Amino acid sequence: MTQPQRDYRQLTAAERKQLYTAFSRTFDRQTLEVLFLTELNENLDMLVDQSVGLSQVVLEVILWAEREGRVVELAYAAKQQAPGNPLILQACTALESRVTLVTDEVTTGPEEDFGGGGSRPPVFAPAATLGMPVIVPNVMALHPRGLPPGLGMNVAVPGTLQRAQGLSFQLVVRFGFLNGQMLMAAPQEMAFRDATGCCAVGTMPAAAPSDAVDLSALAMAIPYYALNLAPTNGMMTYPLSALGTLYVNNVLLAQSASTPFSVRW
Repeated sequence: MTQPQRDYRQLTAAERKQLYTAFSRTFDRQTLEVLFLTELNENLDMLVDQSVGLSQVVLEVILWAEREGRVVELAYAAKQQAPGNPLILQACTALESRVTLVTDEVTTGPEEDFGGGGSRPPVFAPAATLGMPVIVPNVMALHPRGLPPGLGMNVAVPGTLQRAQGLSFQLVVRFGFLNGQMLMAAPQEMAFRDATGCCAVGTMPAAAPSDAVDLSALAMAIPYYALNLAPTNGMMTYPLSALGTLYVNNVLLAQSASTPFSVRW
């Protein structure tokens, strides 16, 4: 079985400089820590010493992405954390052209004789498209662990997954404020959270039943109380956003744009 291929090619000096400038002028250490935890599932403190300055942090982040083949993922994450920022958009849009090479290129393994004297037959890696999450508010949402149901919302992410038959996939939607700060799950809430403690709703990992999976059919529901917002008896409206992510064999394959919505709580 194949997994999405990582891109280990080096950035050009111009690409590296542009990315460095954009990150240095957009993020501080704290926002980079949130970016790594919520978008890349990594702990920045494990990668870069806490004592170094921001310029060194940014440089180490870029070099790490190149070394690990995760430049495309870093570009996606930056655009999600700083939507509309012109420096980030300009620096990252060109890098995202690598997505085609990461998810759609024909990959071959090491040369191996299959009786025909040639190398391993080419295998196409999985690919996906994700639209913005669709929110249906004010519905009764069940709790998967048997807690009382509550007023909440249904969530769906339009899109398709291709060339992934038999591979494990999982669709996850995370929630945050419009400034990019992610909502953290309540300490006692174990169902609606991701591995980093952020508030999330998702499907269970499952094997793709065919080569083309309609992701919009995977309906999810979350009660408002699981968003861990301060209750105001409906006196306050919280402007929020929802972000869809798709994983195949535990590797990030695609992210959606954010959907703004609001909750009165």
